[in-house]
Amino acid sequence: MSKSRILKNYRECHISNCTNRVWTGGYICGTHKYRFKVHKSYDLPGHIGAPSILIKEEPPEWAAGKCQRHGYLRENQMYYSATSKGKYKTKGCRRCALHRNIKKNYGLEGGIDEYEKLALAQGGKCAICKQKNIAVTNDRTQIRRLSIDHCHKTGKFRGIICSHCNSGLGYFRDNPEYLQAAIEYLNKT
Repeated sequence: MSKSRILKNYRECHISNCTNRVWTGGYICGTHKYRFKVHKSYDLPGHIGAPSILIKEEPPEWAAGKCQRHGYLRENQMYYSATSKGKYKTKGCRRCALHRNIKKNYGLEGGIDEYEKLALAQGGKCAICKQKNIAVTNDRTQIRRLSIDHCHKTGKFRGIICSHCNSGLGYFRDNPEYLQAAIEYLNKT
C-alpha cells in the first residue's frame, strides 16, 4: 500500500483535545476505547480538569446520508440498491456508485472523472451525431445524456455517444453490415 493511500485511510479521534488517529471505522482511537471499556470514562482515574467528551458531529436537517468522499448528501444525491424483497442492500453516494460502475464495467480506470474529461474534450457532443448534450450550472459543468459505448464482445471502450445513437447501435447489434444496409436503404428513398 502506498504512503499516500495510507494517510487517506485515517481520521482524527473525536474526543476533545485528542490528536490520535483512528485507522478503522469509528470515532475514537484505541486508547480512548480502552479507557472507556475499563474505567467507563475517556479520562484516566484521578484526572484533574474538565472531563474529555466525545464530540460527535450532528448532520444538518437536509442530510439524507453521508459519503466519506463527498460529505453530507441530499436525498437526490443518494444511491439505493434494492434487493428482490424490496429492502435496501446498500446505501451511499450516487456519484461514488457511478464511479465504481464505470471502472468495473467499461474499463475506464479514472471512473467518472475520466468520463467527464473525455466528454468535455468532445465539447459535450455525441461522437456520432455531434449534437451538444452539456449543461452548465452554478457550481459545475454537468454532462447529460451521454452514454459510454463499448464493444459487447470484447468489452473494450469505444467512445462517448448520446443515448439515441447508443440505442441505434444496439438495435443494429453493433454489426457494420446491418448499418451499411440501412444507409443504402435510406439512400434509395
